[in-house]
Amino acid sequence: SFPSNHMTIFSSIAFAYYFSAYRQVGKLLIAVAWLVAWSRVYVGVHFPIDMFGAFFLALFVNISGLTLWNKYKEVILNFVLWIHQKIFKSLIQKGYVK
Repeated sequence: SFPSNHMTIFSSIAFAYYFSAYRQVGKLLIAVAWLVAWSRVYVGVHFPIDMFGAFFLALFVNISGLTLWNKYKEVILNFVLWIHQKIFKSLIQKGYVK
């Protein structure tokens, strides 16, 4: 049960918004994540340390991902576009997909 899956998911989404242009939404979602965490502890499914572990895991993963994105943005985008063009080659040629 360590870390809590619920808190990891909620916190990951919240931090993704927090570190974007939608910081206010991120703040709201962080508060919601802690409400979910409290409810999980309240009903006896988790210990508080499970929630803190999930929160800091999500924070670490988001900061790491943001760092990688800022450093390798062009490489990542080119790779994703290359995969897109390979997978959808026939649909792109027919004009169904751009």
